[in-house]
Order: sequence, then C-alpha cells, then structure tokens
Amino acid sequence: MISEYLRKIIRPIKDYINLSFIEMDIQNIKIEDLTFFLSKYSIIAWKINNIFLVIDDETRRPNLMWISRVNIPISRENLLIAAIEDKYSVKLFTEKELKFILKGLVVHELYSNMIKTITRNCKFNVLVIDEERKLIGRADILLKKYNCVIELKTSKHKRPEHKYQLALYANILKTRYGILVYSDDVIEIDFMYERDIIKRAYDHLCHIYNMINDYKRKLDQFANQVIFKFGITVRKLIHEIELWRKNNLRYEST
Repeated sequence: MISEYLRKIIRPIKDYINLSFIEMDIQNIKIEDLTFFLSKYSIIAWKINNIFLVIDDETRRPNLMWISRVNIPISRENLLIAAIEDKYSVKLFTEKELKFILKGLVVHELYSNMIKTITRNCKFNVLVIDEERKLIGRADILLKKYNCVIELKTSKHKRPEHKYQLALYANILKTRYGILVYSDDVIEIDFMYERDIIKRAYDHLCHIYNMINDYKRKLDQFANQVIFKFGITVRKLIHEIELWRKNNLRYEST
C-alpha cells in the first residue's frame, strides 16, 4: 500500500500550480524563445514553414520503441506521421503542439520541485531504457524511497493508455507503485495486483509499432495523401525533411 505520507503530498496539479497562468505565458511566447526553452530539456527544434522538426533522446535512439507512443490515437494520419518520423529519426509538431509540450515540461519541473521541498530522493524527467524489449521513454518523477513512479498529465482527458505508459515505466524502473496525477485528480496503482496491465501495455505498444512499420513500408503509396494537420502532402513533407537533413546531419548523432 502507498504510504499515507506520500498520499498527503501527491496532490492534483492544480493544488500546487496555476495552470492558467502557465498556459497564458507560453501561449504568448515567441518562436525563438520557445525553441530556446525546449533546448534546456535537450529538445532541439527547427521551424520549417509551419512545421517543427524535433530531435530529442528518443529520436537519437532509432532502434528503440518510444513508450510515449502507447498513447497515440490510432488514425491513418497519425500513423503516417509516425512512419515518417521513424524513417527519418525526427519528431514532427505544429506550433500549438510544441507549446503544449513546453507547458507539460514546465509543469512537471515545478511540480517536481514542490515535491522535493517535502521529500528527498525525488528525480525529475528520468530517462528510461529497456534494451531487451527495445523501449525508451522519460518518466516524470521517480520516488525511489517510496518505490513509486509518477506520471503527470496536463491534458484534460483521462485515457486508458495513460495507465499503459505508467505501467511500462514502473516495470522498467522496478517500482511497485505508480501514480497518475491529473489537474484535478490522482489515481494510484499497485502493480503487484495489476501485473497483467504490463503485458497489455507492451502488447498495445507493439501493435502500434506493427502498424507504423506497415505504413513505413508503404509510404510511396501515400505520396499524394494530404496530412491535414500540416496542410502538406506526404511527398512534400518528406522533401522538406530531406532538405533539412542535408544541413543538419550533425545534430542527429549528438
């Protein structure tokens, strides 16, 4: 059972942080400041037309499956984007998505710092790698003393896949407990009694990657498909990425 002390300090995000203030601040941020602040978290972003190309820890290890992808809604467009990302070892975002990512990172760091003032041995933004199962991700907060990993979600909607992501982090980090922290709610999981969720999570992620790989093999067939999120065809998007790669190859191995 999660300790009562931990239960008292792990509160909904809104209990510690003014989300509206952060959202407003980030919404008005300039592009150059956006990319600068992201670089503090080892996220390198370039703007090409209305698309942002991103290099981070996950893209630097192209042979591993991104645990965060266990969350992606399955659609043709999302799978096409993921296939292109995999082929060129980049991530693709709109400006709105990138601002949402920065918001999440800021909230995670502020929340983590708040927890650090209450309890020691709190690690933030922990790189998680499982070479055997070919997995990589970043856990938001690790409380090794309490045998617990915490995943913060600033999105307004709860999804079953959030538990999958948490389960994989807990399994790799060998923690018994996991806590999902939302803006207005906290969900605790004891993985000793929910061991089957780890297998379901891994199977679901493998299923998503099987679909991504299928799309990657058939990218030529989708050359004229418009990716509505970016307002560009697959052919044009790939062309832009290939031009970018010629000038930025040094970043892909750093």
